[in-house]
Amino acid sequence: MNKTAIFHEIDSNYCYGVSKDELLIKIRTEKNNIKEVELLYVDKFKYLFAKKKEFRNVKMKKRYTDDMFDYYETVIKFDVLSLSYIFKLKDEKEEIFYGNYKFYNEINKEEGIAYIPEMFTMPVLDFTDLFITPKWAEESIVYQIFPERFYRGDNYIENKNHLDWNGNVENDSYLGGNLLGIIDKMEYISELGVNTIYLNPIFKAGYNHKYCTFDYFEIDPDFGTLELFKKLVKKAHKKGIKIILDGAFSSTGVEFEPFTDILEKNEKSKYSSWYKIDRYPVEVKSPANYKCFAHFPLLPKLNYSSLEMQEYILKVLKYWIEEADIDGWRLDVADEIPHSFWKKARKVIKEVKSEAIIIGEVWYDSSSWLNGDEFDTVMNYQFYTATLDYIAKNKINSKEYGEAISKYLAKYKKQTHKLLWNLIGTHDTARFSFLANERKDKKILALILQFTMIGTPLIYYGDEVGLTGGEDPDNRRGMLWGDSQDKELLEFYKKIIKIRKNEKALFLGEIEIEDSEDNVFHFRRKYNNDVIEIYINNSDKNINKIIEGKYIDIFDEKEVLGEIDILKFGFKILKK
Repeated sequence: MNKTAIFHEIDSNYCYGVSKDELLIKIRTEKNNIKEVELLYVDKFKYLFAKKKEFRNVKMKKRYTDDMFDYYETVIKFDVLSLSYIFKLKDEKEEIFYGNYKFYNEINKEEGIAYIPEMFTMPVLDFTDLFITPKWAEESIVYQIFPERFYRGDNYIENKNHLDWNGNVENDSYLGGNLLGIIDKMEYISELGVNTIYLNPIFKAGYNHKYCTFDYFEIDPDFGTLELFKKLVKKAHKKGIKIILDGAFSSTGVEFEPFTDILEKNEKSKYSSWYKIDRYPVEVKSPANYKCFAHFPLLPKLNYSSLEMQEYILKVLKYWIEEADIDGWRLDVADEIPHSFWKKARKVIKEVKSEAIIIGEVWYDSSSWLNGDEFDTVMNYQFYTATLDYIAKNKINSKEYGEAISKYLAKYKKQTHKLLWNLIGTHDTARFSFLANERKDKKILALILQFTMIGTPLIYYGDEVGLTGGEDPDNRRGMLWGDSQDKELLEFYKKIIKIRKNEKALFLGEIEIEDSEDNVFHFRRKYNNDVIEIYINNSDKNINKIIEGKYIDIFDEKEVLGEIDILKFGFKILKK
């Protein structure tokens, strides 16, 4: 037994409350090294004073397997005053006990299996410590809109600086999309079947992307007005669609008033503490003499050591919820802002609207932000990378893909699993179609994974109608409308969205990933008595699979019995 691979930690992602009276306990072991894991647990104080020392026990289930480890889990009722527990692990040769970060080979029958000091202890499970996420978000299907490229509303005025809508775009291109354009196309968005819109920045700023903010309290004139934005939110809400705003709070534009004041007054500016100035006088040139995002002088970084600056950002977060009734924030470059600030921000946001959602942009392991006191979820770039490598690039096989998914699920608390924004492209990536060499069969496989995997699907505007494009700025082309749309693909999107919304197992269910072979990725979603089996054949051969029992092929609406044929680069979604 490889003891060095065994890991557990109290009051962490390995031991935490999932409800007011339920505790999830997890232990990590070397991959394929352990035959069985059992959890033995007691009421700490009853055990201390009982004449007969007895444990309750439960067999733990192997829930995830990545490239190195297995992860065993169980959920127990926290019906004790204070919980103490120990693990019993078995392999082919031995049985050992693991408690309080030590291993024990023997059972002391007079005193019980272990003394209290030899056990792990979870002293209390309190509702105030729970990771509470917005209930509505479990059913969310997100549509991301880059406002400048979506649609020119009826109030559009011809502008010589605006390029042809369907032409090539550059970093400094403007096409003239605006908020009224989104309002005008709200029916299209609703008919697609999505129920959440995530808007890239709409505040007054430079450039077409609006990430270099000049005024956080004003809608950019290129897009419209505050009243127009309120109208957009109200119309969306009437159709059951939530609105999420993008907040760029890591850096600002150089025309943001506090920064222009520094440019004018230097160290005498009352805002000098708001930025990370290396030396004076401050000049906007390269290399910059102040810290800036990605060493780009036009994006000076804010200094979160300044409490005054923090209060300003907190006011912004609060203002747009109170003033426009938005439903949450997507936080840009969230990993470059201190944890201490995000803890404050969560309290402010949730006090104004408890069901508001908070999404952080973090491209890697996000577990340190997902403990219930900062973000509700993140942009799931780990899903994106794995799906890209598996489907578009063929860099990994089905087994490795399952391990990649398991790796992040094992790290994150259960409450965030269903809320992870599973994306196959955004404004920061090349379009999936482009990366898959415009192969529609490959894109459809990625789409099936996106809509059946545990988590929240995110559609980047235009993906549903065949919009393609390489790296930024080519991935930000004008939305396709009319006859230029791929209608067949659009109908496919509508169908898979409808299936997801109709099947609770696909948005509320747990996930079980099977050992994969033949480059067929097989996993299931389970919710109460509903079981849905998903098969992805990422190979150039038709594959036959034997199945037990009778199923309904949800996509083809046919009964299936005994066996299935999965066509090359095809899929099956079966309901038992």
